[in-house]
Amino acid sequence: MSKSDSDAQQASRILIDAALERLREMLGAGRIGRRPVQRLVIKERGSMSLPIDYSPDWWLASSLVLMELEKSPAYLRFERAVKGDSLFGERMDTMIGTSVGRRRMTCQDFAQLLLFKLLSGCSDDVEISNSGFGEVWDSTVKLLLADSIQIRYWCIIENVKSPVGSTDILSGVRMRGLTTKEIEDLWNHSMSIQYRYPFFGNAGIGIIDVQTLLEKTTEEPVVVGEGPFDVDESRSQFENVQSSFESVCTSIRLIHPEPILMLPIYVDAADVWGSSVGYGVGEPAIIRPGKRCEISGADLQEMKELLGVVSRGESGLSRAANVCLRRIGFANKRISLEDKLLDIVMALEALVLSEPGERGELSFRLAIRLAKFLEADKEKQIDVFDTVKRGYRLRSKIVHGGTLGDDDAALIGDMETIARAAAKKCLETTANGQTVDWKALLFE
Repeated sequence: MSKSDSDAQQASRILIDAALERLREMLGAGRIGRRPVQRLVIKERGSMSLPIDYSPDWWLASSLVLMELEKSPAYLRFERAVKGDSLFGERMDTMIGTSVGRRRMTCQDFAQLLLFKLLSGCSDDVEISNSGFGEVWDSTVKLLLADSIQIRYWCIIENVKSPVGSTDILSGVRMRGLTTKEIEDLWNHSMSIQYRYPFFGNAGIGIIDVQTLLEKTTEEPVVVGEGPFDVDESRSQFENVQSSFESVCTSIRLIHPEPILMLPIYVDAADVWGSSVGYGVGEPAIIRPGKRCEISGADLQEMKELLGVVSRGESGLSRAANVCLRRIGFANKRISLEDKLLDIVMALEALVLSEPGERGELSFRLAIRLAKFLEADKEKQIDVFDTVKRGYRLRSKIVHGGTLGDDDAALIGDMETIARAAAKKCLETTANGQTVDWKALLFE
């Protein structure tokens, strides 16, 4: 320890040394518990191993030791030095944080953060070098004195494989394909991911099937004192991120038929505590078996163009278009083919039959309008017309208690293709500043 170290740093090292000595005694006596830590190694595609290590539970042990030392001369000196420090002393015993989270910063919290950071990479060796202590001290104080905090919102989109590498696709939202090493690290360092993917997942989905992340990074000011902490602003920020991520998923579903899921959104805040938090809404980890959705470079460009319209949301799209997009999203995730067809027909009705007061000849108007809208060639128009008429009849049969036949799955697939094509073309038309006049189509 050099003479240039502050009183707070010197007092902290003395306290940490006393805590380490006590922890060594506890280790020798077998009084520190060990928790199993599963480490994932992906050997090859479709194969992985999960060796279990047993690591000391440093968080609980360090907390107990610091409580024992709370009345010791070493701790009392540490507390005086930290509270009297000219740099960060004023931040002790007050509320500190961002709108994502805050808590009261106490001297004991500061000591535990230092001690746990020093021990988090150790197994049984609790020897801490001066250089190691100095690095942890500097990084902890830097976090504590930060004027702003970077917050990362991220989620996994399941059953999607995108090109590895970060790609900006919407207003700061990045899509990132993951390497095998990144998938291993994600599983090894996230309890949330381990819970969701125990060995082979809640529905036979293994961690090796995780391929793509969506992420957005923002910056928030650190507030010291009792306020102001704008919780509503934080909630609004989260809702905006969630809406952006859902728009990305919608654009993928308009390009690819394979089912995809957006998992809960997690929030990693490298805040003054150096901690991470996670919350959000998600969908059940159950998808229909089928081919994986693979995003190409051409798809990314098409997605960017679609997102320019889709991301307008309820404020920029017609109510009919919003209902259509939501129903296509529901259909994409359905396991039941009957439910899938019902959603597809509702999506088409919302898009094409949105005029108030006109309810006659629904199936005919739906079929002829879609045929004229999607195709210029007469033979192709007839194909679309016939497909939609048959799909609508099948929908009516299901609504009235009927069951699917052996050949109906293919018809439902054709209806889904038509719904995605109609929604895409309608969005592209809207993006060009035009509207679709469904009646006028009949007289072209």
